[in-house]
Amino acid sequence: MNGNLLGYFLRLAFRNLQASRWMTVLIAVTLGIGIGASMLSLSLLHVLSADPIPSKSERLFQVTPFAKHGRIAPAAAFTYRDAVSLSSDTQARLVILAAGLSTFRSTQTDTAPPRQVRVRYTTRHFFDLFDAPFLAGSTWGDREDADGAPVAVLSNELAQEGFADAGAIGSSFRLGGVTFRVIGVLAPWRPAPRYYDLSIGAYAPADDVYIPLNAIKNLNDSAFASFSCPPGAILPGSATAARLPTSNCVWLTAWTQLDDEHKQQSFRRFLDNYLAAQQHDG
Repeated sequence: MNGNLLGYFLRLAFRNLQASRWMTVLIAVTLGIGIGASMLSLSLLHVLSADPIPSKSERLFQVTPFAKHGRIAPAAAFTYRDAVSLSSDTQARLVILAAGLSTFRSTQTDTAPPRQVRVRYTTRHFFDLFDAPFLAGSTWGDREDADGAPVAVLSNELAQEGFADAGAIGSSFRLGGVTFRVIGVLAPWRPAPRYYDLSIGAYAPADDVYIPLNAIKNLNDSAFASFSCPPGAILPGSATAARLPTSNCVWLTAWTQLDDEHKQQSFRRFLDNYLAAQQHDG
């Protein structure tokens, strides 16, 4: 009996659907769009909530400056003097970084027009700290870090576009009025979100050129770095990237990897002592 009733209702439903074909099509399309939108939303949620570096996310820390009353400073960045002082704790292996723009011209293809590139000013442990994979070459050394040597690591995309089949390692290019030598090329790498610097967008394109932080002191006005000057800050002369290290403006962020509780507590004590010393000096 139940089977006969079920068959009857199915036949009745089928006849009703045939009687209103356009309405049936509209309902099917609406259901399809709804299911598609739901699956797209779930897929985006999965991608956007993913851990960009699961192998060490619990051991990476951004060192964040605080304003009065324990609030995070709006710029969430450091002056050059403070960043260098904080990096004196060698156990923490602090990585200092800043973002900027500049014009790039390969000396291998002087006929090609210059292009604007995204520049990452940073210290040598950037690639190790954030697991940036190398396709060829390597990062620079401690001496190049301190001297701001004109050496660079390129993104995979820029290396292919700027040097084509000639090979980028050992080649040179002009950036900010300085000739840099390529010592490394990254494999395709674009963490999502770009957690190490959210200032220009969590899903902004990857950086094109990575150079030693101190190399910024030798660049001309065609190079720019993001900065913020609070009231009373002094930026000598015109607002060029080369003058930022001698200014009171904030433009640097800092990250470190602390592998265990002991290192975390040790670095916290170091920061507390540094803060106390700064407050004592007014």
